[in-house]
Amino acid sequence: MAPTCSGVSTDAKCVIGVWATSERPKLTVRGFGSVSADLSQGYVQVARLGNPLVNEAVLPLALKDAFNGLEPKGDTPLAAGTLAGPAAGALFVKSVFTPELQGLLPVLYPGVFTQTGATANLPPTPRSDLFTIFLTGIPSITMQTNSGNPFTTPGKVASEILRLNVAIAPTAGVCQGKIMGALDGDLGGFPNGRRLEDDVTDIAFRAVAGGYGTFLNTALSFPNLSPGNLLTDGVQKNDKACLSKFPYVPSPHSGYDDVHPYPSSSWLLWVMKNAEFPKAQ
Repeated sequence: MAPTCSGVSTDAKCVIGVWATSERPKLTVRGFGSVSADLSQGYVQVARLGNPLVNEAVLPLALKDAFNGLEPKGDTPLAAGTLAGPAAGALFVKSVFTPELQGLLPVLYPGVFTQTGATANLPPTPRSDLFTIFLTGIPSITMQTNSGNPFTTPGKVASEILRLNVAIAPTAGVCQGKIMGALDGDLGGFPNGRRLEDDVTDIAFRAVAGGYGTFLNTALSFPNLSPGNLLTDGVQKNDKACLSKFPYVPSPHSGYDDVHPYPSSSWLLWVMKNAEFPKAQ
């Protein structure tokens, strides 16, 4: 695939969208208490990922399984109520425009975040900015030719995918970009694609809290509220350096061979070895 795009282009034809799915064999249990199963029915999709943390931080529990079973082409019919019924469609739309996590922030951080009143420091709902980020792409950066709000512009399509403008050249070397991506003015980073160094957790949490930073606030009038623009999980980089060549990702830690300092392993052995036990009488 080699689209004809050069330079920093705003041509929506230069934007691609990708997502990944996980599938497992379908399983049919025959009868109460039976252990027999029919595995000849193919596979069923059980997980889906485009933009990170959509299922975890945006959608409510009632929609997680349904969303995991859909392809992105089903997002617009789902929102319109023609795929799973009006109730499911209304819940999907509400989840994006009024994310569950935003409502939980005042509970998780009492006295820090406030949704209403004179001291409100969270964005008012409905959140059109989140609809743009997650379902249509950012205008002139990651919005595709057919992307848009189907409720205001019939014929346009909303789909939850990870978008990349291939006309925007890399802005830094491997794992050298600004970790806050577009929130820090780095258009080579998330949500324009997803680099290894992009701190997608902090970016997603700040977006939900309405803390987009000065760049997107100036460019797109996205909210930049404090302390939402300071939210962080405290992890700024991987504990292993990126590789200089493909696959760029360093080898993961072994979950089998590594000895962890828990009471069941080396720490407990050291305590037992050095402990003074009472002598037998």
